[in-house]
Amino acid sequence: MKKSQALKNSFSLVLNLKENLAMILAITGTPPDLNIRTIKSNLGLKGPEAALLFMTSLVDTEQLGVFVINPLVKAFQERNLSGNNGEELLKNLGHSIITSPTVKEEKSINNIVKMLLQGDSILLLDNCDTALVMELRAVEARNVEEPTLETVIRGPKEGFTERLQTSVALLRRKITHPGLCLEEMSIGRFSQTRVMVVYIKEIADRGLVDEVKKRMSRIDIDGIMDSGYIEQLIEDAPYSIFPTIGNTEKPDVVAARLLEGRVAVLVDGSPVALTMPRTFFEAIQTPEDYYSRSYNYSLVRIIRLIFLISSLALPGLYVAAVNHHPEMIPRTLVITISAAREGVPFPLLLEVLLFGLIFEGLREAGVRLPRPVGQAVTIVGALIIGTAAVDAGLVSSSTVIVTAFIGIAGFITPGLYEIFIITRLLLLFLAGFLGFLGVTLGLLILFTHMCSLRSFGTPYISPVSPLNVKELKDVYIRAPLWMLNTRPQFITTDNRMRMSKDQIPLPPDRDFKDKDNK
Repeated sequence: MKKSQALKNSFSLVLNLKENLAMILAITGTPPDLNIRTIKSNLGLKGPEAALLFMTSLVDTEQLGVFVINPLVKAFQERNLSGNNGEELLKNLGHSIITSPTVKEEKSINNIVKMLLQGDSILLLDNCDTALVMELRAVEARNVEEPTLETVIRGPKEGFTERLQTSVALLRRKITHPGLCLEEMSIGRFSQTRVMVVYIKEIADRGLVDEVKKRMSRIDIDGIMDSGYIEQLIEDAPYSIFPTIGNTEKPDVVAARLLEGRVAVLVDGSPVALTMPRTFFEAIQTPEDYYSRSYNYSLVRIIRLIFLISSLALPGLYVAAVNHHPEMIPRTLVITISAAREGVPFPLLLEVLLFGLIFEGLREAGVRLPRPVGQAVTIVGALIIGTAAVDAGLVSSSTVIVTAFIGIAGFITPGLYEIFIITRLLLLFLAGFLGFLGVTLGLLILFTHMCSLRSFGTPYISPVSPLNVKELKDVYIRAPLWMLNTRPQFITTDNRMRMSKDQIPLPPDRDFKDKDNK
């Protein structure tokens, strides 16, 4: 009760050093890693007195000693201090004595406590109602590595880390323009997690930026452990299975989306950045599509789309065709499937469902176990269980083939893999009871639902619905880079030109060699 009252009633420092220390300790208590270093001059009671507060578990003590403690002690002992009052003395210490790279002044006790618990060092002076804050936090972060879920053959192989400063630095290396805006927020009653809203001032729609900040400002939660918390608290359709906020661990992807007019959110402690708005077709787009020639990756993008549709609809189509519409299957194939299913004790619907659940269980085991063991369990387990099940007559070989193909097809679009598990089950049950009519009905419901979704005001399946033919050049195919000279209209309507119209490569002058020889 005493701490909460101190936090509520104490807003700014006073001129008495002991009172300031008492108010701070009333809020923080006396944790074992809180260190209060008192520094006095040789003048005794007449000389100035200072107190340095820092958390030993969060501060780089070596840098603190070099940049702060040693210069302060030397200045106090040699009486190398100037100032008519505590305020002037504090400013002189910050400008001339302390050599820390980052020094700023702060009066609010709540902010001082917050920065102290985040790893900053606080210098208090007697007869002064202002504190100096030095950012000398211990940096113990993971090295910059390639994201395991977003590997590329060609292109940058660096990924964000859990340290916010590192992630911001990686992003600034991609966009060095002064128009790159970073607005910091603090979210979480107890965690006080630092969150950065990032956008390009000259490109991003101001309404979009304000909407992102508005949704984030209304978050009231004990703590933010990962960017996924924020994603679930600001999304447009919380009851939908489709995500309306993009996420990535790659700085080049975030930079590219910012240059399209999107807004990004970086969270301290999370290597995953959020981007908004998001469209459905981001699932079949990869950064590598834009780093190579368009013809190759236009074909690859079409293949991704085919496999995406296959992973969604193939189980239902398989059950519907075999159970309800065998006349639509070639006779030889019907005979082969019937022979393979002879002796199988389960209905086809239950057979596909059970083996699909086994496949998902093996995949989950492979993810949760240590990597070397997980790979062995996934591969060996699938081979052994599949072969043994067919030999025992519990499942047909055609069902094993269909299930394995569905699993492989789903991995091509990892961003939608978990979503399609749910939709596959829906279509599977509809196909089992209604045949092709059920599959058609399920797909129609799914498409209608997707058409109704919005991501921060942007239609979810833009530019297909509402249809914008000009924007289709970067959806099903990837047009040559020189044709992508405008930003997507469904994201931003201002400053749409991102390259000149005359960027198409031209053949060289045939006579340029002759001119050089002359």
